[in-house]
Amino acid sequence: MRTLQHWHGAPLRILRCDCAPFAGPLLPGAPTPLPVGAAAESLAALEAVPAAAMGAALAAFEGERAAALLPGVRRWEEALDAAVAAGGLDLPKLSGLVESGATAHDLPLADLDTLAAESSQAAETSGSAEPGGDDDAHLRRLQSVHAQWRAASAWNVRCTKVVGGPQSAASLTALVEEAEGFPLPLSEVEEVRVRLERVLAWMTQAQQALGTPRKLRELYDLHTEAEALRLAVPESEQLGVRYTRCKKWMSSANEILRRTSARGRAGAPKLTAADVEVLLAEATELQLDQAEIEQVLEKLEEAKVWAQEAATLLSSGRSVGELAMVQLLDLQAR
Repeated sequence: MRTLQHWHGAPLRILRCDCAPFAGPLLPGAPTPLPVGAAAESLAALEAVPAAAMGAALAAFEGERAAALLPGVRRWEEALDAAVAAGGLDLPKLSGLVESGATAHDLPLADLDTLAAESSQAAETSGSAEPGGDDDAHLRRLQSVHAQWRAASAWNVRCTKVVGGPQSAASLTALVEEAEGFPLPLSEVEEVRVRLERVLAWMTQAQQALGTPRKLRELYDLHTEAEALRLAVPESEQLGVRYTRCKKWMSSANEILRRTSARGRAGAPKLTAADVEVLLAEATELQLDQAEIEQVLEKLEEAKVWAQEAATLLSSGRSVGELAMVQLLDLQAR
């Protein structure tokens, strides 16, 4: 069996059939099947035709067929150019263009896969990279779009796995570099490129934040962005730990500052000056830049003054007179 050309999208083949009562029609659409004997005679007559004459007949047939299909093919190419120029070309739209292109060329999609396999095999055999080994530029363009659709579909499967799980700048860069070979721009590729830019910007900010004082809000923004990007990098873990510790520090600092009000004193924890000094040392270690640090420091100085005044009063040895009682009540109120 040898494939000669296509007839209405179906391969035209020369067949020998000795095991069936009838041989199928030589061309799809022939009115009636031929008996085996008649089919054999027709095949013999066909094989007796000189190769040059057969080639000329096939070339004429293909020329007529191509001329008939050309208006539809050109409309498809115009639609393809318009889709690319408009932007926003994605895989579903590209899939639709492949299907409409196959229809315009009067080819089943399965034949495009066959042509792609034959092109690859021919390229390996001859060393030629020409897609399809066909001089028809229109068909080659359809093959190129079809090849990108196949490659981009496989790329998108890998992309979904990467973006849907823990990722890094390196994994996203690999996806973008792989997609650089696609002839047509795709929205899915642009989305990954934008995501990579966000990751790189985050990495720059994170590296700067790790070595300098930062406010809790800045650490929060970096932490939430890392979670939104599903980053799996050391900087993300380090900033996450730092943010959690700073958040806890702010909670403790606010508890201390609550003692300025009567309502706050009722439920505030009892802390010694040593506890507050440990808290302030932790703020320095965390490189936390908050106004509450100065406020806690002021409270610590006030507590030290209070302790000194209370010690002086209690060690004076005087009886608790009216003036001493006033001083004690003042100290208690503070």
